[in-house]
Amino acid sequence: MVRTYEGRIERDSLEPEKGEWKRQINGLFEKHDDCNIMVAFPKFTPLQVVEIATRLATGENSENAIKMPPGVTKHIVVEGRALRINFPLAVLKAEGVSLETKNEVLKEFLRKKKPRRYEEPTFMYDE
Repeated sequence: MVRTYEGRIERDSLEPEKGEWKRQINGLFEKHDDCNIMVAFPKFTPLQVVEIATRLATGENSENAIKMPPGVTKHIVVEGRALRINFPLAVLKAEGVSLETKNEVLKEFLRKKKPRRYEEPTFMYDE
């Protein structure tokens, strides 16, 4: 979804206190008076992120797998995030394969990637 509007829109963010949503949303439409659509991503708590990741890793709802927008887990990691690794979870879930072997496969997968490092400790693995 983000790729659909990336680079074509005005971006802004809200950090409203409880009960402030309506006022701040109206303020954004006033500020960007040429806009008539708003896309909002929810804030996830660390517990919600872990629950979603656990459900996906255990295969629950795999036919309806969801992807979380970049940045929603930023509040969880203090230093260094690795994004867009895109490692097949099936390898990690494989039965009859030792954790040591799975770790070696993951390490080799990452060695072949060329991550970009940002000033903010973030590593991108999509190239």
